[in-house]
Amino acid sequence: MSDMHTHLQELDWHKVDAAADPGAYTAYLDRLDSAPAMQQLRQNFIDYLPCKKGEHLLDSGCGSGSDSLLLAQKVGPAGKVLGLDFSQRMLQHAKTRRTDLSSSIYYAAGSLLCLPLADNTFDGAICNRVLMHLDNPQQAICQLVRALKPGAWLGLFEPDWPAARIEPDGSIISCALMQTHSDSFANGHIGAQLPELMSQAGCSAIQIHKKSRATRDFNQVVAMANFERSLKHLIASGQHTTDDIQQWRQQME
Repeated sequence: MSDMHTHLQELDWHKVDAAADPGAYTAYLDRLDSAPAMQQLRQNFIDYLPCKKGEHLLDSGCGSGSDSLLLAQKVGPAGKVLGLDFSQRMLQHAKTRRTDLSSSIYYAAGSLLCLPLADNTFDGAICNRVLMHLDNPQQAICQLVRALKPGAWLGLFEPDWPAARIEPDGSIISCALMQTHSDSFANGHIGAQLPELMSQAGCSAIQIHKKSRATRDFNQVVAMANFERSLKHLIASGQHTTDDIQQWRQQME
């Protein structure tokens, strides 16, 4: 999974449909979804949410639809889940993932920065690892709040890349990799900013659940986080040589 040819070379989720290889994006999400560590993180996030049977929920930036399927289990056949994504390719892929509760899910195309949704529509909404890609996450959160009914809930799940560590933490390459990886996102430190952004958007009773996970499977981490792209950048930018990276990888593996 961590071979150079399997990583996601582009990182512009705003332009999936116009990408040279849009299938690489859906393939990457499929690999991510198949990783046990990511499955556990996703399930933990959904289990934290105060979902109730019969609710009408929004999965904003639904991607391949993994969260939509889990939300459908929570709301049951009496509920509804809207999976919204900017990419038609992602929506087509999500629609192929059928389950017994697929009839509870419907999909629509739209931007988080200008949701094509009426005010006061949903009982709850989620946004999972999407805000880190946006130049204006505050606008997106305000749009989500607008689409929620009074008293509804909002669940956001985002990483704080600068706080991530690869041991041994003192390694020069480890530190350079995490800095480069964080800088590759519009907001690599969005996780630490969520409470303030939600408060500014008018949210109240904000609860923070910090989740960290340690693993010894280096190749799995590389594949999940798409570190191959950042490692190639370290070489291309002249910060480290190919030999440097290969020796470091041997130590980590």
